[in-house]
Amino acid sequence: MTRTRSTTLIALLIAGAAVGWFAENALVVSGRALLIPPLTLGATLLIVGIVLLALARPIRRSTLGRTPGRVDPFRATRVVLLAKA
Repeated sequence: MTRTRSTTLIALLIAGAAVGWFAENALVVSGRALLIPPLTLGATLLIVGIVLLALARPIRRSTLGRTPGRVDPFRATRVVLLAKA
């Protein structure tokens, strides 16, 4: 598995923002209501990011050789899948 490049993330961010903007404009033009995310969305995403970093920290330490012992492959797989999701 390779690292996700920052240019890929930026391109996906721009593409997602453009699709969202066009979809929102299409809804407004057709006379439908705007899609307004709940106020708790930002806090929820922040909490998910913090939890993900906390889960990934021991794996990162182990791959850098700072802690003795092996990484549990199942835990590492779960963290990677959560991060990619």
